[in-house]
Amino acid sequence: MKVNITTKLDRNIDDLSITSPLLINEKVVFFLENGYTPDEYGYLHKGDNYIKVLKEGIRIINKKDVWVRGIAKEDIELLHVDD
Repeated sequence: MKVNITTKLDRNIDDLSITSPLLINEKVVFFLENGYTPDEYGYLHKGDNYIKVLKEGIRIINKKDVWVRGIAKEDIELLHVDD
């Protein structure tokens, strides 16, 4: 006996709309592909390493070089998933 299982998505598939392609910064894609993930605030990190954005490029820095007791040490720009 064959059984056809229909899910809620199957019933509502015609209600889905087409959207434009998602545009993501090439730097963000590169780091996501290399194991970096967004933290709870969206900043890309791998373990305790974060990506500092500089005028001439980027630099990998340690978490302790960014925050002290949850407060940023300086005006620092980290790579964010929304960049």
